[in-house]
Amino acid sequence: EDETVYLNDETTSIVLNVNGTIGEINEELKDALQYMAGRKPAGDYAESLDDAVKKVKANEKWRIDYMSLTMRIDEAKEIADLNRVVSVLKKLRKILTKEELASALDLDLFQLNNILDAIDANPDKTDWEIAEIIYG
Repeated sequence: EDETVYLNDETTSIVLNVNGTIGEINEELKDALQYMAGRKPAGDYAESLDDAVKKVKANEKWRIDYMSLTMRIDEAKEIADLNRVVSVLKKLRKILTKEELASALDLDLFQLNNILDAIDANPDKTDWEIAEIIYG
């Protein structure tokens, strides 16, 4: 237990490592963690988890919802990455050459120029809005 970690979200979080070795836990939790680590379910709780997972996997609507959510999360991550790039470029474009910027941000010059063009074409937009424009 580490009470120094504070997430500021008004929740209590429990992080369990399926391969952890510190502390004692009961057999039901141990079985559940082993199941989450990819082993066959053993124990009542792990078996009930396995049943629930099978039901979710068999439900077509839930599968579509999950895929849609996953796609939205991936899109948001890409936009967040672009947001960081836009922010860095706004700060460093007058200090570094295009080649140095491209190298530092792991971009080719074509990508860099497209992002810089989007920044220049949208001076009143936030970094996030520019990232969304770039993402398309």
